[in-house]
Amino acid sequence: MKKTIIIPRRRFQAALLCCLLAGLLPGCKKLVDVAPPVTSVTVESAYSEDKLASSVVNGIYGDMSTYSILSPETLSAYSSVYLGLMADELKVDNVINNTYLMWYRNQYDNGLGSNPWGGVYGKIIFRANAAIEGIGASTKLTPTVKTQLLGDCYFIRAFAYFYLVNLYGAVPLVITSDYKINAALPRSSTEDVYQQITNDLLMAKSLLSVDYRGVDAMTNTPTSRITPNRAAAQALLARVYLFRENYAAAASEASDVISQTTKYALTNLSSTFLAGSQEAIWQLQPTAAGYNTPDAQALVIPASGPDYSRPFTLNDRLAKAFEAGDLRKKNWVDSVKIGTVYYRYPAKYKVASFNSPVTEYKMVLRLAEQYLIRAEARAKIGTDLNGARADLDKLRTRAGLSGTTASTMPELLIAIAKERQVELFLEWGDRWFTLKRTKTIDQVMPAVAAEKGGSWSSYHQLLALPLIDLQISPNLVQNPGYN
Repeated sequence: MKKTIIIPRRRFQAALLCCLLAGLLPGCKKLVDVAPPVTSVTVESAYSEDKLASSVVNGIYGDMSTYSILSPETLSAYSSVYLGLMADELKVDNVINNTYLMWYRNQYDNGLGSNPWGGVYGKIIFRANAAIEGIGASTKLTPTVKTQLLGDCYFIRAFAYFYLVNLYGAVPLVITSDYKINAALPRSSTEDVYQQITNDLLMAKSLLSVDYRGVDAMTNTPTSRITPNRAAAQALLARVYLFRENYAAAASEASDVISQTTKYALTNLSSTFLAGSQEAIWQLQPTAAGYNTPDAQALVIPASGPDYSRPFTLNDRLAKAFEAGDLRKKNWVDSVKIGTVYYRYPAKYKVASFNSPVTEYKMVLRLAEQYLIRAEARAKIGTDLNGARADLDKLRTRAGLSGTTASTMPELLIAIAKERQVELFLEWGDRWFTLKRTKTIDQVMPAVAAEKGGSWSSYHQLLALPLIDLQISPNLVQNPGYN
């Protein structure tokens, strides 16, 4: 008998009961080249053809591109908007949606409501595990396609675990599709999770091509950057090394990416977030018919002002963080005037109207972060402060600012953190993670939370595990501070 895999629900434990091959369902027509209209497939058939196997992996990217801003369950929505609300990047105006207010005021729900846990495990990690097993066991795939797709899956799993460990701390390390094993897993230490992330990225680095692949994994494309290549694995590895304070390795990986000058370059600020931007190391292709990025749909305020569906405005703290004359504020922040009041909003992504030409892709990894990683690593090592200054000034010069006046290690670290705040705002939770990583979150957030009408406790650095998963899995324990 053939082994049949049924498309499951989205919850974490439900996802552990069957393999979610949503790439085989109708959906992302641009990214998913083959999409049979079925609700179940055999393992044998899923990995028997290059195009079919490619569509399975592409389906994961398609789900990562698609989200409803009303749901913090999707990682893309959560990291773009909800972490901005939790930190000091966004605020909400005239909002009656309690979900937004909960995250905005750092008054989390003790695991009773929706958060990214189930979506990341069920829609990303479990599917990546199943694909690693299926592709690895297949004898019918073209060797180059098999290698490329395995690299994709190891990268995807590492990317997902990076966010889980930074959102929740210790998490179950699910690296198989065997639900009997997974259902009994306790939380692994953050050190073990980071080691798995590192191992997966090193594997991805060895498997992925230096070129970007086409949707069928059999061709390369010089312009589309919607699936990761070897440089994407290096870029994420550089970030992981920075977070783990392995500064020499972080600087080395970032330098390798920066040195690829024929492929990557800092662009004009007005074109940074366009599809195929030369600054892009990895982007996600929009999947909602008739729209560009979900970020623009959620964050671009209409001419009538903030409303129920788009209540987000720029936090005053972020607005004041830009230096006078900073071109990033001119290019990446916009406003709507209602009466005498200006409502500022993030405008990295500008195309929000329906049926506009698709010109913007959601940025995931870009070159500017690699300069910031190398600058911080060089400053921390302490033997190349001039190199750290030069990296910092690359971004400042593009922004129309003079070179930094920081010269000592402490001064440079402060300047680099400030530059991160205005360069990478609302990009995949970088501000929130930087506050945590630099151990400044308990200094910054008490005043920020009070300004937002909430309160701050140090345990708010981590999210609560969902109550339903604690009830199903007896070996899971809740994060401290949550009842």
